[in-house]
Amino acid sequence: MGVYAPVEFVSNLRADCDTRTVMIYTLLSRFNYDVAILNSEKYRHSVLGLNNYINRNV
Repeated sequence: MGVYAPVEFVSNLRADCDTRTVMIYTLLSRFNYDVAILNSEKYRHSVLGLNNYINRNV
């Protein structure tokens, strides 16, 4: 299927995990979340990593 740009994904809502991961990464990055894309060649899968660090000194 290949990786589609977020705009392409929104137009048809059909995509594999790579495209969905890029879409969510783009959205969360715009809101200043600390995110990372994690890919596995062995499992041929892509997921999103989210840093949920909580400042406990507040």
